[in-house]
Amino acid sequence: MRRWMKLFLAVLTLAFAAVAVAENDNGGFSSFIFFACLIIGIAVVVVLFYSLVKFRQSRQANFHKHLGVEVVWTAIPLLILALVLILIFWLTPAYNMLSDLISPPTVFATKATAAKLDVDNSRKVGVTINTFIEGSDHLKFIPLVHHMTVHPGQVIPAYLFAKNKDDHPLSIRVNPRVEPERGTRYLKVVDCFCQQPVTLKAGQRMDLPVNFYVDPSLPSNYKDISLSFTAVEPKGQKSHH
Repeated sequence: MRRWMKLFLAVLTLAFAAVAVAENDNGGFSSFIFFACLIIGIAVVVVLFYSLVKFRQSRQANFHKHLGVEVVWTAIPLLILALVLILIFWLTPAYNMLSDLISPPTVFATKATAAKLDVDNSRKVGVTINTFIEGSDHLKFIPLVHHMTVHPGQVIPAYLFAKNKDDHPLSIRVNPRVEPERGTRYLKVVDCFCQQPVTLKAGQRMDLPVNFYVDPSLPSNYKDISLSFTAVEPKGQKSHH
């Protein structure tokens, strides 16, 4: 009985560990591990109760004087636990990294995708909007709101202010990115002006609109996430000084 309970408790520990990681990872390899542990746990429970009922009157073997058997019997659940924890905490990042290499996540999403989301009003996530300029000394490019708190699933409008400080037209392309990079799975841009070049006339000021949302599946360990926009002057564009 005592040995069965050791194995039973070990399997329950594996299942709880898998559940905890699956909750943070919201799918992927951790969910696979969770369901694998769940199946193993159910199988062990079934075998346990079958054995208790079938052999309840059988003569019990005496292992108390066999130290080696006691050690091995105790070590097996611990080894199983260590193996599954290694799979969870080491292979999960490797799995996600390989998945990103094969099919890199995109920061863009469609209106249809955004419309299907359920807003999680019980949770708030901080979103910081940053702007950068590359290759141009004639552009002012800043967010109108630098930081905001949003509910996951809520489509949020934001504006970036751009000003051409030159006396000639200026064409720019704006590239969005999410930081940390893994957050690209969860923060998405909808209807962004940055999907095509923007041309500013001499001295022109412009408020550039962008809508974004944080996916409700964002892991709970994410409290803040950054959405950055880099304005780049296309190569070959004639510079005026």
